Order: sequence, then C-alpha cells, then structure tokens
Amino acid sequence: MTDSWSKSSSDPEPSATMLPGQTAMDTDDGFRNEHQDHLDMQRLGKKQQFKRTFSLWSSIGFVAIYMATWEFVLISLAPGFTNGGYAGVFWCFVTTTIAYSAVVASLAEMASMAPTSGGQYHWVSEFSPPKYQKVLSYASGWMTTLGWLASFASSCYTIAFQVQACINVTKPDFAFTPWQIALIMWAVIVVTIAFNTWGTAFFPQLELASLIGHILGFFAVMIPLWVLCEKNDAHDVFLQFTDQSGWDNMGFAYISSQIYVLWCCFGSDSIVHLSEEVKNASIIVPRAIWWSYVGNVFFGFIMLITMLFCIGPLDPIIEADWPFIALFDRTGSQRLNLFFNVILWLLVYLGNITTLATCARETWAFARDRGLPGSQWIGHMDKKWHMPFNAVYLMSIGAALLSLIQIGSEVAFTVLVSLSTLGIMSTYLLSIGCVLLKRIRGEELPFARWSLGRFGLAINAFSVLYSLFIVILCCFPLTLPVDTATANWAPLIWFAVIIIAAIAYVTHGRKAYTPPVNFVEGVKMQGTLSSAEELIWFTKAWIPTHICGAVDPDFPSELSPFWIDSIVGMWEVEGNSAKLDLHILAVHNTTLISCDGIDVSLFEKSLEFQVLGYPVGQLERFWSKCPLPHTERLSPAHRLQAVESTFSFKDKSGRELDCAIAKITPDMGKSISAAFTYTPLGILALVTVSSWLSHQQEFSFSYVFHRGSTVAGPLWPTVLDITGYLRYLQFVFISASMSMQYPGFYVPAVGKLAWANLVLWEGPVFKHHTYEGPTGGMNPSNASYGLNFMGQMIGYPYTLGSPFNSIITFFALTLPILLFTCLSFWILSRSSPVQPSIFSVFKKAAVTTIGIALCLFSVPLLSYISYDLILVGYLPDYRIGLAILMLLIIIGASHFLLRILDGPSELKPTQNSFEPDGPALDFQAMNKVLSRHIPHSMPLMQAVGVGSLQDFPSVQVFVLVACECVFISFHLASKKDKRIASSLTAYLYFILSPSRLYHQATHLNILGSIVGSLRGKIISRILHLSTAHHGHLVLPLVSKSSNPLQVWGLGKENFQRSVQGKGSLTWAQFFQKSHQILVLIILFVKPTGSTA
Repeated sequence: MTDSWSKSSSDPEPSATMLPGQTAMDTDDGFRNEHQDHLDMQRLGKKQQFKRTFSLWSSIGFVAIYMATWEFVLISLAPGFTNGGYAGVFWCFVTTTIAYSAVVASLAEMASMAPTSGGQYHWVSEFSPPKYQKVLSYASGWMTTLGWLASFASSCYTIAFQVQACINVTKPDFAFTPWQIALIMWAVIVVTIAFNTWGTAFFPQLELASLIGHILGFFAVMIPLWVLCEKNDAHDVFLQFTDQSGWDNMGFAYISSQIYVLWCCFGSDSIVHLSEEVKNASIIVPRAIWWSYVGNVFFGFIMLITMLFCIGPLDPIIEADWPFIALFDRTGSQRLNLFFNVILWLLVYLGNITTLATCARETWAFARDRGLPGSQWIGHMDKKWHMPFNAVYLMSIGAALLSLIQIGSEVAFTVLVSLSTLGIMSTYLLSIGCVLLKRIRGEELPFARWSLGRFGLAINAFSVLYSLFIVILCCFPLTLPVDTATANWAPLIWFAVIIIAAIAYVTHGRKAYTPPVNFVEGVKMQGTLSSAEELIWFTKAWIPTHICGAVDPDFPSELSPFWIDSIVGMWEVEGNSAKLDLHILAVHNTTLISCDGIDVSLFEKSLEFQVLGYPVGQLERFWSKCPLPHTERLSPAHRLQAVESTFSFKDKSGRELDCAIAKITPDMGKSISAAFTYTPLGILALVTVSSWLSHQQEFSFSYVFHRGSTVAGPLWPTVLDITGYLRYLQFVFISASMSMQYPGFYVPAVGKLAWANLVLWEGPVFKHHTYEGPTGGMNPSNASYGLNFMGQMIGYPYTLGSPFNSIITFFALTLPILLFTCLSFWILSRSSPVQPSIFSVFKKAAVTTIGIALCLFSVPLLSYISYDLILVGYLPDYRIGLAILMLLIIIGASHFLLRILDGPSELKPTQNSFEPDGPALDFQAMNKVLSRHIPHSMPLMQAVGVGSLQDFPSVQVFVLVACECVFISFHLASKKDKRIASSLTAYLYFILSPSRLYHQATHLNILGSIVGSLRGKIISRILHLSTAHHGHLVLPLVSKSSNPLQVWGLGKENFQRSVQGKGSLTWAQFFQKSHQILVLIILFVKPTGSTA
C-alpha cells in the first residue's frame, strides 16, 4: 500500500496544466480547491458546491471521533461476554480487526480513485460492468442510506442510555421508560441538527478539538482504572472461553460476537462522504481512512485489555445491562465514576454529530443524482451556508422513527447495530466486488494516489469474502431462545428496504436516476441542477455522443474515427440572464494517428451556438490539450431553449475533420413530464367514452346507413369532441407559455406535451435517436423543419434519409383506424334495411380514416408552429408555407369528414353544427363553414397574434381572450344549437385578464403566478379544466343565454339538480357525472404556491 505518485504504465498521468489565462490565484474559486481537487471533480463530472475546509488532521479527527473505538469497546462489547467470556471477547477483537483491515484498505484505495461524497454507490456505478451499473449503483445508494441512518439512530440510542447511566451512579434503581428514552433520543437529534446546520462553520475546529479530547479522554479513563481496580487473572482473560448465549456451538457463539467488534471499528468511510469538503482529497481522504483506523484500533486494543483485567467477576457482568457501569464502580469512587460517564457521554455525542454529517452528505449526494424520490428537495444545497439542510432534516426524521423500535423490543440496540452493519457491509461487498472483478478481467482502473499496488487483487478478494460472511452473520439471532421481543429484526427491515428500493427503481429510479458513471464517462444523458430552483423543468441537458466525419478521405475511416465524447452543458439561471458552461472533451482514436498528430489550436474558432437556427452567440477563444477538456462560458441575451454547435478539427497537415451537431436541450423534470403526459391521456379516454355513450343514446344505429350517411351515428360527434379537446389542450399549452414572466420559458412543454406524444411509436426500422418517450425528454432542435417535427411528434423515427420508416410508421398508425372503421361500418350496416356493398363500406371507411388522420396530423404541426412563434416572435418566410399547409390539412380534414360523408339532408346536429330554419342564407352558410373550421385553426391565430406581440404581455393576454370570445361567439350565434359549448378555460382567462392588465405596471405577473404556482403542477389542473368546453359532457346547460357567467351559473345549478336526482344511472350518465365531479373538484380547489 502506497500513497505516492508511482503507477503502472497503463495508469493515466493526471496533468497539472492550468487552463488558459488561469493563474494560481484563480484556483481559489471561493470553495478553496486545490488544483488536484479541480482535476478530480472535473474527471468525476461534478460541480463543486461545498467549501473545502478539512485538512489532514481535522479529517483524522472526524473519522476518529466517529469511530470512537475505545469508547465503544466499553459500551458495546457487553454481548460478547455472553457469547465467549473474557477470552472470547479478546480474541474476537484481535481476529476481527485484522480481517477488517483489508476492507478498510480497499475503501481507502477506492476513495483515492474517486473522492466524492457519493462514496460506495458512486464506486459501484463506476467500477461495475456497464450492463449492471445503474441498478447496482441504485441498490448500493439505498443500502448506504439505510446503514448510515441506522448508525445515527443507534448512536442516539447509546447517548440516551448514557444519560441514564450517569443518573444510575447516584440512583442505582432509577430507570427510564421506553417512551422516555425515545423522547431523550429526539432531544439529542434536535441538538445534533443545530450543530449540523448553523454550527458547520466551526466543523474543522470542532473535529480537531474532538481528536484531542478523544486522546486525552483515553488516558484519563485508562490510567485510573489500572491504578484503582483489582485485576483479573491473565489466564482467565486470555484463555477462559464461556458460552451463555444459548447456542450449542461454542464456535458460532464466538463468531457471532464479531458484529459488536465491527461496531467498535465502523466509520472509516465516514470521511469519504465529506470528500468534497477536504483539501487535496484524493490523498488526504485515504490517509485519514487508514491511519484513523490504525490509531483507533490501537487505542481500542489497549482499552479492551484494561477492561478485561479490571472488570471483575464474569457472572455479574453478564447480568448487567451496561458492563462499563460495573467497571467504573470498581474504582471505589462515586465522583470518579460519574466523571468517567460524563467523559464517555461527551465523546460519544461528538461522534454523533459527525454521524449525522456523514449520513446527510451521503443522502444529499444520492439525491443529487436523483436516486431518491423527492430528490429535488433532498438535494437542495443552501447557498449561504453551503450545506444540505434538507438532507439533514430528512435523516433526522428517519432516525426519530427508528427510535420507536426500542419501545417494543428488548434488544433494540442489537437490532440497530445489526441493521447498520448489514446495510453498510452490503455496500462494501458491492463496491469492492466490482473493483475485484475489474482486476480479475485485467481492465484498467482509475489512477489512485494511495494504491494497494501488487497486493490489490488478494486484498480485494479477501475483503469480498469477509464482507459476504458478515452480511450473512448479521441475519442470525445473537442469543437463544428467540421470541418477538428478542428477535433480530434487522434482516426483515433490510429486506423491506430492498423491496421499497425495487419499487422506487421501477417507478422512479429507472427513468430519473442518473448513475454517476454517466458524468465520468460522458454518455448521452448529463444531469445538472439549476441554480433557480423554481424553474425545475430546466434541470437536464441532453447531449448525445457524435462521431466526426472525415472531409479528407485520408483521414481515419468509420472503423476508427475521431469523436467528441463528452459535451457537458451546465445550465444556470441567475436573475434575468442565462449562462451555459460548455465542457468539451475531445477523445480521439490513436490507432491511426497519435495525439501529437493533431494540433488542437487549429480547432475552428468559429464555434457557433444557435437556437433553432437563430445565432445567439459565438465562442471567442478555444484552448485544449489533447485529450484534456476545455471549459467555455457563454452568456447569450436570449434565453436558450435548444443549442446547436458545429465542430471541426484540423491536423497539422491541414486535413479537416467535421463533427456532427451537438445539442443541449433544457428539459422538464421527468416526474412532471410523466404527469403532464398521462394526465391528458386519461382525460382523452374519459372524453371519448363519455362522448360515445352520450351520442349513442341520441342517434340510433338504425340510421347509420340511412340515405347513404355513414356518420349519422355517434362516430362523427365523438370525433368532434376528441378534436375539440385536443384543440383546447393545445390552447392551454400555448397560453401557459405565453403567460410566463419570461415569454417562451415554458416552451418545451408545447412540444413535449402535445397530444401526439400519446401515440408514440418509434418504428420497426429505428436507426437514429430522436425521442426517448413521454418521460425521457426530447430534443426540439432535432426537428429543424416542420414536416420532420410533425413526424417526430407522432412517433416517427428521424425521417431524413429514412423514407422506409416513414411509410411503415404511417401504415402502422392508420391501419388500425381503417380496420376499426371498416368493421364498425360493416357490423352496423347489417341492421340497416338498405345494406350497402362491401366496396361501399370500405370506401366510406377509408375516407373517414383519411379525415381522422388529417385531424390528428394537424395537432403536432400546430405545436411546431406555435413553438416557433413563441420562441422567435415571428414567422420566417419558409414557415409561412408550413402555416398555410397546416390550414389546408385542417380544412381537408373537415372536408372529408363533413362535406363528403355528410350530405345536407343527412347532416345530424352536433356540438359544432346546426339546423337552418329554412332556405340556406349566405350568412348562415358562412357561419356554418366558419364554425366547423375556426375551432381547429384558432390556435394558429392565437399564436400569430401573441407571437408577434411578445414585448407586450398585456396585449398578448387581450389577444388570447379575444380569440376565445370569437370562438365562443360562433356557438352562441347559432340559436338552434341543441347544446351550447361553454369553455371554462376561456372564462378563467377572461376573469383574470383585468387583474393581469391592472398589475402590469407593477410587474406582477398574475397569470405567470397561476401557471407557475406549485412549481408547474397547476398546469395539470388546467388540463382538466380544458375539457370543460364540452358543454354537453360537463355541464348540461338548460339556458340559451349568451352571458358566460350566467351560463356557468345555470350549468352549475343544473348539475346540482342532476346529482340530487334519484334513479338508476346508465353508463353514459355515469361517465358524464364522473366527468362533472372531476371538473368541479378541480375548479373549486384553489391553487397555492410560490411564483415561478
């Protein structure tokens, strides 16, 4: 084992070269980083968020006071006397500490390779086989969290009983009840929280003082014991084995005591979880781990011998709950006994402070990689104190809950010790096992400044076997007989946590968790944390790996290309400006050309950044040393949505190598994305079923083929209801993005949440990555042109150069609709007195399918054009053509579904049609046509009006409301409509607009507050409200008044009367009332939350 810079030829040499323009003064970035710390964090892909305040001695003090080996030798080895007697305790301590030293050495080496707060779960992620990196790392993170949480709870339990021990010095018969112990534990937790929040500024000084107290306290206790106590016989101490545990096997009773010895030696890895607070961590942390273990074991060994010689007869010790009290009594001085207990209590409590610090930082690191539900809150870092306060609070609550175990269990301390040992040793087993596997396979490991050298394989192998042995041992009961009060509940709790972790992984971690290795190796998904927490949808940067294509044919072929591997975009929002840190790592293939063969100074300096084709910035300088990374900060005036950049290399001979486009796309959080995606899906299904059943009652199937009409039944009204809902869904997305305080900031929701995402299908011939699914995030800049965007939104693959996929996907989407309509029409035609031919049925079904498909295709194109209008503020010339094409598609859909399939004599009244009083008037004919086309073209009109007025928020709101009023007027103008369509969404914005206009002068964005409240979750409520425009589905209105407020009031009264009505419900009525109840609940629940 060495901590030098010597290494094998295969180890990469870390460079000490500074970035261009960087001086020694620049290394002090406010976090007190050493230059090696910069390199380590750079390799790990982590952002420095802690201040580095720990030196070597304060780090050793941190570990030493947490381990507190000599203190816990006195406190926790009591069960060892039952299982082995004097000699059993002594030899178990000797053999266990020697065996465990291999584990500690392995941990120290891994800490040198990757000094990060994540510790074991990071090591598992980086060193395990790629296929299992994510799931094993996730499991390790949960086990580490459980182990440290149980360790903190057991420490609090020990402190609470030490309070009783101090009282028992003067009042031997006094005993706390279990609930009183729990209250004391809670008080200890509260005080420990204070030290770990507002007292963190003095942590290094506290740990150094603790180290001094740890050493002085050792001598203050040990020397008086040797002087004042009578001594046991050496033969009894070293050779007298006894077993009063109930096990018939002396060997197993002896082995089982190792758990308590390990408990005395645990904690060497505690400083690992503070690695990001230690100066020069890659060498200081492993040194602190190893030498604190050696020193603590030495002090513990001396204190163990002292206790064995001075403690007295064995039988009274076995019967005592806490043998150290009997040991101190043998001094013959009550004051000295109390003094010893106070010293012990104080040192253990100081260790308890470090326990919570370690526990909180490990949990924070795991949440930083989104390994826990609620990671956004847990992983929050207080910017003033640079401390993870929320993680401290969460772990404190968890320890308070674990404290309740001792109320119902007589062996609560044993359970907590076993649980902590089980959880932590499980992570040791996983992490060291992964390193062992890489060594066996001969794979390269990261460079370690503190290395095991040639003995690494043997030490790792022994560590894995010993860790596995301890994990199995922790599952056994420690004494016999076993009942519910004395059982070892640790395996059950451990297994329950595994089940919870598995469920969390399936529901959350599988999609949200980002393994730390992703940041190290530079794969496509790079996670960041926004400095503006309220903008939680901007927390990801999606950067794929791109292969450079050779312009010169003499350059490397496709079999050995140059490539840009890691392009990490760190998105930050500060005030009214957005900043992008672009971190480029140029990795090359050395099979054909060496690193010296490329002059990276010839890297093109015209590195341009674009947002959907519009320039927003340019890289002014570039520097790199092949293959070291380069970091450049870009601060555009425009808020970035999707960034494109083009790279090109030149070698010294002038040959050029062009790289593909790198894209960085801020994305919404995945949990919100999933909620936003599947909420419209549920509403859409409810709308469809309710509409079909409602119209099924109104129109008899016998009229389906009457006089040649194929849509006289419920089919066409249902299609109108669905497309009407989709129109309002689009309106909500567009309105939300327009009403934000910074126009365009909510734009990704328009593309991500468009209804077409609900019919995602990647196609059978999938070659290019364009879209990861409803919750996986998407890259809008992949679709630089409207038709391609439309194809992507409905689930096409990247269609450029892949027409075969487009054709297959088109038929895959339309064929089920065609088959369904053919089958439906054929079945319904059987009951018609005039049965049409098979060809007639197929023709009408095909035309209907075309109309439905055009309706559906219009939605993603709407989304695309709206996106561009919101982002840019105007329509470029070539996109005017796309807008016209979209209108033609909408008109074509209506033409196929209304004009061809419905003759004037067969047209049935629906929500968007009416029956003329007599001869058709021009005004009525025009109104009829407009009422059919306006609902589907209104989003474009809104987008054009609002997009062109982006600098005038008040006028934008007015345009939105005006468009809605126009839309409603087409329904209200038709006095013979059987049902009047009312829009609660429009009324909501109508009511809010005066307030919005009034507060514009004071810069209070009321609509932005509503849309952004609850960190965006209110949008899901507006999605529900958006279905309320189906007047015949939501609010059966009996009035024909054109007053919106009066219409709503009458509708509500009618609904209340219908709810109070008696009698059986049909399926249609059931769905109608379910829909009504849903909307009313959402309507009357007032949202609260902070302004976005």
